Amino acid sequence: MNFFNDLEKNNDLEKNPFKKIQDFIEDLANSFAKPSQNIDIVSKIISNNKVSLATENSIYLLRDQVIKSYAAETTNLGPLYYVYNKVKDTDRYRILKIENGTDSMLEVEKPILPQNAKVNSAMRQDNNIFVLDKSATEFINNSIEEESSKLIQKQNEKINAYKKDGHIYLVTEDTNGKIFLYDTTSKPNFEIEEVNFPKDLLKSATEGKKFVYENGTYKIYE
Repeated sequence: MNFFNDLEKNNDLEKNPFKKIQDFIEDLANSFAKPSQNIDIVSKIISNNKVSLATENSIYLLRDQVIKSYAAETTNLGPLYYVYNKVKDTDRYRILKIENGTDSMLEVEKPILPQNAKVNSAMRQDNNIFVLDKSATEFINNSIEEESSKLIQKQNEKINAYKKDGHIYLVTEDTNGKIFLYDTTSKPNFEIEEVNFPKDLLKSATEGKKFVYENGTYKIYE
C-alpha cells in the first residue's frame, strides 16, 4: 500500500488532497477487474456463460480429451504436464501428467513451477525441471474454448427448440436455482434444464409448479 506512505511524503497533496486518493481507488478497481491467474479454464468458461449441468460435465470431459489428445500427438517431446488448478488455501498446484497414454495427478509447490507458469499452463521437463511450453498452452486452451463454445451453442439450440409458444411446462426439479422443465403439452421423452429461466420467477418455480410459455417468456400457469 504505497498510497499510505505517499500521504506523508508527497507535498503536492496540500494542493490537491483528493487526487492521490482518487488514483488509489482507480488502481484498486483495476486490480479487481483483472482476471485471477488461479481460475481454471473450465470454471472461467462456466462463469462467463449460462450452462446446464450436462453441458458443464461435458466441458470438464472435453478439457481432459483435448489435453490427452495433444499429448498423444506430441509424444516425441516427452511427457506433458498441465497445471490443472490450485489447491484451495495452499500454495500447491495440481498437475495432470500424461506419459505414454497414461495420466496421473501430481501436487507440486509453487516454487517448483516455472516463474511464468500459472493455472492452465502446459509444461515439459528439461533435466527434471519444469519448462513452460507456450505453443502447447496456446493450442490446448484455444481448443478447449472453441470446442466448449460449440457445446454451449448446441445446448442453447436444444433448449430453444424445446420451448414452444402456448405449451405448458412442469417443473420437475428445482435445485440451487437450476430449473428442469417437462413439456406437458407435447409430452416428449425428455426434459430440459432451462438455463434462461426468468430470475423474477425463480422463487415460484418449485417442483410441481406449471408455467406457460408465451411471447418468448414464461408465465405462471393458473
